[in-house]
Amino acid sequence: MTSGLCLICLQLTTLQNIRNSIYGVVDALVLPVLMLIATPILLKSLGVGGYGTWVLINSLVASLAIVSFGGDIIIKFISSNREHDKGDTAGAIFGTVFVFQLLAMLAIYLCFLIFAPFISQYFAAEGFLTLLSILYFAIPVFFVKQLEGLLYSFLSGYEKFGQGTTISSISNAIFILTQILTAIYTQSVEKIFISALVVSVVLFLSQFLLIKIFYKNDIVLSKANINTAKSILSFGGWNWLSSLASIPKGHSDKWIISSLLGLNTFGIYSIGVLVFNQLHTIIGSSIWWVFPGISRESSNKEALVTKYWKLTLYVFIAGVMSSVLLTNLDFLFELWLGSEIYQNSLYYIDTFLLILPVFTINLVFHVYFLGLGLVRSIFFTEVTTFIIKSITIWLVVSVLNIEEWVLFFMVFIAIEYLIYSVIISRELPIKFVHLVAYLLLQILIVFVRM
Repeated sequence: MTSGLCLICLQLTTLQNIRNSIYGVVDALVLPVLMLIATPILLKSLGVGGYGTWVLINSLVASLAIVSFGGDIIIKFISSNREHDKGDTAGAIFGTVFVFQLLAMLAIYLCFLIFAPFISQYFAAEGFLTLLSILYFAIPVFFVKQLEGLLYSFLSGYEKFGQGTTISSISNAIFILTQILTAIYTQSVEKIFISALVVSVVLFLSQFLLIKIFYKNDIVLSKANINTAKSILSFGGWNWLSSLASIPKGHSDKWIISSLLGLNTFGIYSIGVLVFNQLHTIIGSSIWWVFPGISRESSNKEALVTKYWKLTLYVFIAGVMSSVLLTNLDFLFELWLGSEIYQNSLYYIDTFLLILPVFTINLVFHVYFLGLGLVRSIFFTEVTTFIIKSITIWLVVSVLNIEEWVLFFMVFIAIEYLIYSVIISRELPIKFVHLVAYLLLQILIVFVRM
């Protein structure tokens, strides 16, 4: 009887894990699919330069994620407190993080409103003034979407992935479709962000009120307090610093390429980056559900090792299969972008697809480090790889003029992986040599396929 119950529990757990992965994939797929639809429409409506401006604005405002540190804190502490029967603290955690993040966002936007007019007097170039005028609307759009993300983190802390996927998918669909329609009818980047601001505010308020109906005792901002802030300060502080470091690391290539090669080339380059980023996000989202589970089971190291290798195998298969499949589907890209734009962006698309499996190797590390609370290690690794990435791109593009410069992205990824490998092999019973062998296998596959 006992063995039968264990088998049933194992089957249920496996089915739940599959469902959680599906929720993550569905949630991650909505935005990429909409972006795939939006890209040719935006290119046609705005032109390559206008599309490049739209991408650059989004990249610039993404740097304001310096105040978007609360999502991981909410997941980490709500999930760990549930393990110790401290569910009553969820409201204090959510309220404290939400209020602090909101105040930080308001302070940053106020600084922008104060200094933007003075900046415009000294940098009077038409292109710069256009970007500055759009930022008045783009910045609050980004902030509202970040606050929306805290709601999804709250649901993830309770491992209600189905609920989070449903409302976030609907929200993202409406958000992107609004921008698509605005581009079609106005051909104006500025008006795209104005419409995005209106719809994002409406969507956030709707979701906030909806979740509050089901979790009325936890979605209460008045529960914010100093004691809760102090209890999450260490994890929150280092997590904030690592998030801060990840911004220039993630966007430095866009800033360097747009400045060195111009907006038109950057617009073509960004198509390859878009394809890569969406695939990377999809694979990462499919394993994100393990984060609260790792936080709850942090003391069971043997179980975590087994789960690590299973997730690594899954990510390896998903990365290679996605890369191989899409590399051989040229007609889909031509249908999506049109023959001329596809031919111009072919190098970037094919190269990013080629190195995609190498980029996915750190996804499992990131989830594990968050679950185990190793956010200080994440911060120092992010800073190191940002510096290496920036120097590498600048060197191969501007100084050495290497034609296949995108392949050099693997340099900083490999270094990041090795740093993570050293740390994780000290925290869990995983042999460093096995981790290095996996890295070499991934790199070997890339060169075999070239």
